[in-house]
Amino acid sequence: MNKLFYHLTALLGAGALTFSSAFGELPKFNNVTVTVVGDAGQNMESLNKYADDFTKAGITIKQVGATFTGLYDKLKTDFVAGSGDYDMVIFYPSYIGDFAGNGYLEPLDDLMNEKLYRRSSTRNRGGG
Repeated sequence: MNKLFYHLTALLGAGALTFSSAFGELPKFNNVTVTVVGDAGQNMESLNKYADDFTKAGITIKQVGATFTGLYDKLKTDFVAGSGDYDMVIFYPSYIGDFAGNGYLEPLDDLMNEKLYRRSSTRNRGGG
């Protein structure tokens, strides 16, 4: 299986933990590591909130921190080189035009599990 697809799938599962753990269900993965880069401040801290859920699901989150001022250059260097060092990036919204416009980001629409999305979005609105 393609490494990028595998990690993106794991990432989607990791994201699903935020929905599923509230309902008592955790997806299971076979000890995958998802490398996440972002500023070393509060944005990366949010991953720690779900550390136990990630572990229970078989996902290890490897955090790569960057300084506030160095994040753009770190990401741009990786994207231009095509090294694929990161499975997930957390960045400031002002970077989206450059990153998306140059094709550096991978759309996740086709990878989203529709059933999970419908269930979680319905429950978040208070529906059944």
